[in-house]
Amino acid sequence: MFIVRIMSIVKISLTLVSSLIIIFSFNSTALAKLITLDKIIVSINEESITDLMFNDAVQREMQIIKTSQQAIPNIDDLKVVIAKRLLDQGLLNSQARILDVKIKQEEIDNEITNIKKNNKLDDASFENFLYNENITMGEFSLNISNQIKRQKLIDNFVKYRINMDENSLFDYYNKHFAKTNLRYKSRSFSIMLPSTSNVADQALALEQMNDYYHELKTGDLDAIKLKEIFRSDSQMQVKEFDMLKSELLSSFVDALINLEPGTFSIPFASSFGVHIVELIKIKAEPIASFDNMKEEVQSAYYRSEFNHYYEAYIDELFKEAKIDYKDQKFAGYISQYEENPDKYTK
Repeated sequence: MFIVRIMSIVKISLTLVSSLIIIFSFNSTALAKLITLDKIIVSINEESITDLMFNDAVQREMQIIKTSQQAIPNIDDLKVVIAKRLLDQGLLNSQARILDVKIKQEEIDNEITNIKKNNKLDDASFENFLYNENITMGEFSLNISNQIKRQKLIDNFVKYRINMDENSLFDYYNKHFAKTNLRYKSRSFSIMLPSTSNVADQALALEQMNDYYHELKTGDLDAIKLKEIFRSDSQMQVKEFDMLKSELLSSFVDALINLEPGTFSIPFASSFGVHIVELIKIKAEPIASFDNMKEEVQSAYYRSEFNHYYEAYIDELFKEAKIDYKDQKFAGYISQYEENPDKYTK
């Protein structure tokens, strides 16, 4: 699913005044008609999100997804993600205004320089990008300014809460990473069937295996004798294997999972034939130690804690804000997110 990206740059900043798209229709008197096509769909204190901003953000996200060759998401799910993202940005922009967060022009210039560098754009290429995106340098700088202000709020009110001490990391490792793989050392006795075999062939092989199984249970046959029988018949085989549970066919896992070492499974069928398996021993192996996975644990723990404290901070701003939904579809997207946030943040 999609990650809610709180720091994305939107084309048009969240301003109080509704955006205008001006269409010039020239007639013989060369008069231009100004037609307002955009409308405010939600206001957040003194900030606003417009219909044009929302649709533009959806289209941009679809373009990013197609360019990166990701799976195309359900469009309604994508709209839920975009609605939440824009609402978060509106809340943060409003709070930055309330707290009168200050930034210097140097900070904006440095960020634009980094954007050029990271995207390998010279001045001419950057100007061409702005032209193609139909955005002025002033609008772009304003977007960068809002982004920096949002980041400062997040640094001051979210990141400082994250505790990255060793005990917290180790507890997270034990809860989410300290898993084990089961390794089965076992022996299989198989009557192999060709792909052309039918139900009758399988039934006959299963009947023969049941006879062997009965002899094993009554003590008339042991593993050594069974091994000799199978090795003397060209249509049957005995094979020892030492494999992780995740590497075994599901039918073999089902057969082995409830066995004690030294015991045999009941006969079972697979796509290859009919089998009996003997469990020799089972060993639990850790996937990786804390020291070997520390960087991965740190990254996963930070993301988890950041999302938790970020959402808590946004909830605080949401409760204090005056939010007026002027479009029920947009309000519905926010309600969908609130009903099942995990669906949209994984």
